[in-house]
Amino acid sequence: MSQNTISGKVLEAERHANITSHIIVASIIFLVFAISMESLSSIIIAFLVALIVIALKRYPARTKLVAIGIYAVMLICAIALKTINNQITLRNAVAIITACEQYKTKKGVYTDRLSDLVPDYLSKIPAARYAGTGGWTYYHYPKKTEVGGDYYALSYTYEFPFGRSVYHSKSKTWHSLD
Repeated sequence: MSQNTISGKVLEAERHANITSHIIVASIIFLVFAISMESLSSIIIAFLVALIVIALKRYPARTKLVAIGIYAVMLICAIALKTINNQITLRNAVAIITACEQYKTKKGVYTDRLSDLVPDYLSKIPAARYAGTGGWTYYHYPKKTEVGGDYYALSYTYEFPFGRSVYHSKSKTWHSLD
């Protein structure tokens, strides 16, 4: 074997090791931020940091492009996961809101707890998020006087730790808290 062949094989092995390390790092980042915490802002920051690190490394251009592609795929997957999760959450929220309205129609007041909706109005309380952290938060404001009436607020965290969306039964609208 010539010296050039050996050098070429060593460089190819280093390139594969570099790409493998980027795949591992991107996978860990995706698992932690996108699935466990469901934080899109953290994923975007990790993507930008990865771009800077890759730009500063002395990788061959082909290796840099592959590494950037790996992190771009991670970013696209995180955005897709977040979008799907948001759609599922809103569909589940509609089921809870509908059950709350049916409960009020039958009982004359809103429920004090979401668990009161099971099993007559819902077979179970649907999950707020399938990926990430957080569940439903439900606050019932019972009718204490004629002014103000009986209403509730249903909320969930859509962007860890502070992005919360709240549905108010009085206005029948969603609002963002943070």
